[in-house]
Amino acid sequence: MATGEGWKPAMMTLEVLNELITAVPTRGALFHYTTQEGLLGIINTRSLWITSVRHLSDSTEFAYTIELVREKLNRKLRAEHGPFNGYYGAILGKLDVLKDMTLFVGSFSEEGDLLSQWRAYTSKGIGFSIGFQFDYLKRLVENQQLRILRCVYEESEHAAVVEKLINFGATLVKDGESQEGETAFFLGLFQVAPAMKHPSFSEEREWRIVSDVGWPNTVSPKFRPGKSMLIPYREFNLAGQGQKMSISRIIVGPTPHMSLSVSSLFYLLASSENVEPHSWTIVPSSVPYRSW
Repeated sequence: MATGEGWKPAMMTLEVLNELITAVPTRGALFHYTTQEGLLGIINTRSLWITSVRHLSDSTEFAYTIELVREKLNRKLRAEHGPFNGYYGAILGKLDVLKDMTLFVGSFSEEGDLLSQWRAYTSKGIGFSIGFQFDYLKRLVENQQLRILRCVYEESEHAAVVEKLINFGATLVKDGESQEGETAFFLGLFQVAPAMKHPSFSEEREWRIVSDVGWPNTVSPKFRPGKSMLIPYREFNLAGQGQKMSISRIIVGPTPHMSLSVSSLFYLLASSENVEPHSWTIVPSSVPYRSW
């Protein structure tokens, strides 16, 4: 499956891709939920981990998009009897190859104080939501040759994205030769698939930092222990070389000792050599969540 650099400008002309890549959050900041240990690691290293999409806690995410493509192509093969059937069949035959490919994603949310996020990413709510200005994150993303995407949850939008990608590839099929169309389709799919999430997750209002796709033997990840397997990850730098992080806000998760938690976080940020002084504010969570 060819993935030449020359195809990327062509794919970027697709309106549906531009909508995802050029989107901006409505409130100007994005939040990363983490545990106490995670916060200390982020402060100490000026970086956070972006995880292999195949090893996320919900491992079905990428499969959701693949199955949507499979369903759409099978429907076209049943309904159409024209010059593109060979192209449709070729894509179908290569979909399972994607199971062996990987990319890395880091999760942020437009919502900095959300019950479902405290439950999902912290230890019974004990943790933090770290806010970064979108423009700041975008500069860091571009400098590290990554992308930042707004997640899409509407099934109708998913179907429209897949339809446009398939149709775009079909315009490149000539005289029964479908290789160019296949390449264009898969390059587009790699760009948008990490942003397509099941509607049941819509409350998260998630944004994702996304790497390029690659084969396992072409990337050099680090590994951390997981609950049942080793988890591949990469580091996303939150500051340039020799620079300090610019944090706009940190929300302290639900805790029985809110006042003490706020004060200890203040001491940490004020004394850290890795954080821009006075760039941040600390806010206690207003979520009525009790796990103690």
